[in-house]
Amino acid sequence: MDVSIFKLTRDDLQSFIWDAYKEAYGIRPRFMDFESMSMDQLRKEADSCANAAEAEMKREEEQQEADLAEFKSLIQKTIELGAGDEETALRWLTQSEVFYHGQDVEHWVWNKGILFTDYGRELTKRLAQIVDYASYEEEAA
Repeated sequence: MDVSIFKLTRDDLQSFIWDAYKEAYGIRPRFMDFESMSMDQLRKEADSCANAAEAEMKREEEQQEADLAEFKSLIQKTIELGAGDEETALRWLTQSEVFYHGQDVEHWVWNKGILFTDYGRELTKRLAQIVDYASYEEEAA
């Protein structure tokens, strides 16, 4: 157990558990009865939540790395299939999509699982210059 956890007040422990549980499991622990828990129980729960949140962050990082490798492989395969370069490959990969604004580009990159990587942020900027944007007025006509 982390020694610094013994320095936290009851309210600090409850807040920490509230946030760490959300990070680890995706929901807030509304079912927990903090008032009936002893300080020792709160510390153990905080330690458990911290470990679970850390494991979830590691899992997310590994997934992001796998998604990035998969996307770069897709780009390379598209180049080998005749695109010739990365910009053309990106144009080919996005040509069937409809983009109205930059958020649509970000959403496309997010769907690939790489938006929050350095490559994904740079890709979003590049794609914003590559894709064709539709207007809502054209769609309505």
